[in-house]
Amino acid sequence: MIEKEKIILELIKEYRYTLDILNTYKIDYSSSKHIPIGTICDRNGIVFEKIQQDFINRHKSLEYDQWSLDALVEHIIHHHHLHLTQQIIRLLRLFNKKNVGFDSDTLIETENICYDLANQLATHIEKKELILYPFIKEMVSVQKTGMLLTFPKFATVTNPIFNIEKEYTAIKSSLEKIDLLLQSLSNTPAFAKPALYLLTKSREIEAVIQHYAFVEQNILHPKTIDLEKKLTW
Repeated sequence: MIEKEKIILELIKEYRYTLDILNTYKIDYSSSKHIPIGTICDRNGIVFEKIQQDFINRHKSLEYDQWSLDALVEHIIHHHHLHLTQQIIRLLRLFNKKNVGFDSDTLIETENICYDLANQLATHIEKKELILYPFIKEMVSVQKTGMLLTFPKFATVTNPIFNIEKEYTAIKSSLEKIDLLLQSLSNTPAFAKPALYLLTKSREIEAVIQHYAFVEQNILHPKTIDLEKKLTW
């Protein structure tokens, strides 16, 4: 995990994908290579935790790239989906007035968006576990046995994949709204402590979602599409 004190030049040496990440955030390498990444983030209004998560995602993706598709699917179901569901339940419980210690229109609005997010994630997970993932497992089995692949109701894997990736846009939008509302509450002295705690928990959820969205969009989905093309209907 990178730290705020890490010099850009050191990151370049240690992680081959550093330049790609810097470019994503429009950070000029030539003028910042001797400056700590934390300072660069502060100067450019970048949330350090987000760029830190990008490094984590890129590093972990190198490991997941070696996994079989069925193993990766099982990992996402039993680790990511289960963990994410538990995190959402805990976050919603924290919005209870007794737990938060105060009430406000902004808090109510934030809580409502969190419930919307929970519903979005439940639908998102259901589509993956009931539609896409069983077909991925079937394709892996067909590849091993040489049997013919059953024609799916969705015609091609690109259709559910497109819908799943589109849902991530809405999910991330909800997370951004929650983040902004909790930040505004944290700026009010009377609400600062509980609001900051809620903000920390919501950002933990965001980090998990960002990581697995990266893994799916850059590893699982492209490999799934490639495998479908290789198999005979």
